[in-house]
Amino acid sequence: MYWTLFVELKFYVLMAIVVLCGVTYRNLLVFCGVWTVAAALAPSLGFPALAAFAMPQYAPFFIAGIAFYLMRRFGPNALLWGIVLFQLLLAQRYIGYRMASNLGHVAAEHLPTWPVRLIIIAGFAVVGAIALGVFDKVRWRWLSIAGAITYPLYLIHMFIGMTLIHHFRDRLPAPVLVASVIALMTATAWLIHRHVERPVGKWVRDSMKRGIQDVRLNSPARRQDRPGPSLPGAPEERRPLHGAGVH
Repeated sequence: MYWTLFVELKFYVLMAIVVLCGVTYRNLLVFCGVWTVAAALAPSLGFPALAAFAMPQYAPFFIAGIAFYLMRRFGPNALLWGIVLFQLLLAQRYIGYRMASNLGHVAAEHLPTWPVRLIIIAGFAVVGAIALGVFDKVRWRWLSIAGAITYPLYLIHMFIGMTLIHHFRDRLPAPVLVASVIALMTATAWLIHRHVERPVGKWVRDSMKRGIQDVRLNSPARRQDRPGPSLPGAPEERRPLHGAGVH
């Protein structure tokens, strides 16, 4: 399951290039186009490095996500919808690969592919509805908590959850065991979020803010604005006071 972390890391590397070039509407569209071409051609070009970073099996989902974000940020248009629909078609190309990697080659050869196709279409439809604001009026408080614990749950559910299931599968009825493991993993994910993610995240944000402030204070332009030492008998320079109740 943790292989998805490496896929995510490679996506961040690609996005770092976009950030260096400037995160603009136009640059994101160019990035989507270049990535689409690279992902489509990578399997037939025979360059392992290109295939590794183009990620043809997963690129359609990332690119469609970028297009949905642009819809949410700037509004939908024909170009963005075209990108999404094209990625939906490209995602169908690797259904057999995804089934084989998750279920095994024997199972993938004998199982129908239509359920997977429906799941992919449903996923695109839900994210598209979110991008268009269909769910903007949904304000259930528990959704923010559920969203916050998804990442720690993702990190612990596979090995820890499966280990518990294998250990207790001969001692507890299956429904009781599955429900208990789900409850335990969910509670553990909330504890990780509450007592690890939030404190560490606050510390990281505060450290970054202090670092940025130090850089600004020590910048050459800021140092030039600082008054030099006063000469004996010279009148003290008056500087405006900020945040001290003086207006």
